[in-house]
Amino acid sequence: MLLVNGEYHSNFIKSIKNSKHVILGFVFHDSLFSEVNGSIIDYIFSELRQAKNRGVSVKILCHSAEQIERIRRFNLDVKKVSGYKTMHSKAFCFDNKELYVGSHNMSINAMKVNLEMSAIINDNESIQKFNQHFNIIWQS
Repeated sequence: MLLVNGEYHSNFIKSIKNSKHVILGFVFHDSLFSEVNGSIIDYIFSELRQAKNRGVSVKILCHSAEQIERIRRFNLDVKKVSGYKTMHSKAFCFDNKELYVGSHNMSINAMKVNLEMSAIINDNESIQKFNQHFNIIWQS
């Protein structure tokens, strides 16, 4: 399924809420705490925290120490990717069933005003490859 522009966040939140076991993700850019009363990004990370609180394993790989500090406020397991010049990936896998891959950053602009496209992949081979890649990086 192709998600264009603002279609992303509502589908993404549904996938978080439906997850029962594991959520793995790469976050390149975020705009957490960018609005006085919170933002859709804050809401997404709050939903990830709620998933963790109900027993879902939530692991996030990011590209900077600053991101780690922002994301840790949500009590999520987060690590900085090492061994690469840049970590530019934007992908999340939910319960080994849905793999979101595309251009959407975790930012207000990506969710509301930019031209963005991401796809939900349900192909087992692609999901397995993602999980292997994620776990290698997580363990390094």
